[in-house]
Amino acid sequence: MESTSQYWRPVWQILSRYSHVNLKLVNPQKIKRMPGRKTDKKDAEWLVDLTRVGMIEPSYIPELSTIELRESTRLRKNLIQQLTVIKNEIHNILQRSYIKLTSYLSDIFGVTGMKLMNLLLNGEAINVDTITPLMHGRMKATAEEIVEALNGRLSKNDRYLIDIQLNLYDALVRSISEIEAHIQEQTNSFEELRIRLMAIPGVSGHKAALAQSAMTARLRRESDLANFYYRLAGRIGAAKAVIALAHKLLRIIYVMIRDGVEYGECKLKSRPFPLEQPTF
Repeated sequence: MESTSQYWRPVWQILSRYSHVNLKLVNPQKIKRMPGRKTDKKDAEWLVDLTRVGMIEPSYIPELSTIELRESTRLRKNLIQQLTVIKNEIHNILQRSYIKLTSYLSDIFGVTGMKLMNLLLNGEAINVDTITPLMHGRMKATAEEIVEALNGRLSKNDRYLIDIQLNLYDALVRSISEIEAHIQEQTNSFEELRIRLMAIPGVSGHKAALAQSAMTARLRRESDLANFYYRLAGRIGAAKAVIALAHKLLRIIYVMIRDGVEYGECKLKSRPFPLEQPTF
């Protein structure tokens, strides 16, 4: 069966559930590179011939629970991207209005920043007396500096636009919190694996991307992973060495999942784990 669009999943699930033959889901890009003429009329016969001689390699079909987890994490990523867009819009409005809160607050969407923005949006008096109660002890700025930072020209329309953006911001924050709770439920069965993977240097702080994990792992001095990175960095450069270390992390994770072992039982000294060919 040839995968022709992102909507293959419902069709595949129906066919694979009720079919009495062994079905294969194949990447169409791989089929197009096969020798032979492919027309609508001869398509089925041609695919059968390729299958018979073992030239069609089936795609990996994850379990339904894995597919659903991917969809959940994909939605979470999309929501976070939308949140970033809204933050940037609010930053732009404040900047063009000469509101310089970002000069003193690293995150204007934190508790203090939101209080200061609400003070500004509600049209309340901006002075030392109204600002001081909203400041926390870790702030390096003085109340006078915050008053000066808020001394811009925020028009009525700008206030309206920021208010709309903040409503969207709040809704997205709630949705992200809900989808993260849902993802946690979906990954409860992988908790034991998660704990084992967290033992890998660098992985515990950066589950989002292998490259980030590799960049963190290289900082763990006197570790096998750091030694591997610095041996390569001297020969092929830092950027390529990070990618090589990311590949090594992937192989370590693969073996930990495949064999159910701890990190200390399968970590590498100098060469990568051989990846097994998947069986179908």
